[in-house]
Amino acid sequence: MAISSSSRAGSSVIAALALLALYACSNPGTDIPTGPDRALEAAAGRDIAAAIRAQERHTPGLLAIPGVVGTAVGFGAGGAPVVKV
Repeated sequence: MAISSSSRAGSSVIAALALLALYACSNPGTDIPTGPDRALEAAAGRDIAAAIRAQERHTPGLLAIPGVVGTAVGFGAGGAPVVKV
């Protein structure tokens, strides 16, 4: 039984897509930066904790101001944790 050329082409396309999907999902290795290093994560964790403490300490007074409806902790333009009003 002969295999048609369109069947072979379809099989080749499927194989190529499978390889591409495997490559895209693979671990690129540890030499490629994919996020902040552990020292930055630890520093950010301390900064977030400080921002949360400041939010908890100042929210009652801020909510007493007419027009203020809430507070939150987020990140400012420079990436530092901030208390948002």
